[in-house]
Amino acid sequence: MPTTQTILVVYTIITLFAGFLGDRLRRHSRIRQGQRWITGVTYLALGAGVAVSGRR
Repeated sequence: MPTTQTILVVYTIITLFAGFLGDRLRRHSRIRQGQRWITGVTYLALGAGVAVSGRR
């Protein structure tokens, strides 16, 4: 079972990495454009899957 200190270290590393990644995403417009494209394709695929599956 992990100790409190281990959990604290893991959460700290995750928080620092998320902050770094967020700053990078904000600064680079190409990354934002790619993210929007991927999000759009994902929603289209989910919608198509729901439309095709139908309820039986």
